[in-house]
Amino acid sequence: MEIQAEVLAEDVRRKDDVEYVTVTCREIASKPLLQMFDYGLRREEMHHKGKLVGKTVKLHVNTIRAIFAGRPQMSGVLELSVK
Repeated sequence: MEIQAEVLAEDVRRKDDVEYVTVTCREIASKPLLQMFDYGLRREEMHHKGKLVGKTVKLHVNTIRAIFAGRPQMSGVLELSVK
């Protein structure tokens, strides 16, 4: 599944010397999701850290976790959109 979304916020956490970056997004579509969702940056996407808030991205979603527990958590591949 592909989702075009705007990045609203970024959260950086550190645990056991490993850095985890999560971005909170909202879908941009004629009939968007009615809630925000989180996406955790993969290791090869960490160069985007600190640069995504306010940007439009395309997510190729493979898995959706925590659907019924707070914000859904998407995992897959992030691609910056041209807009």
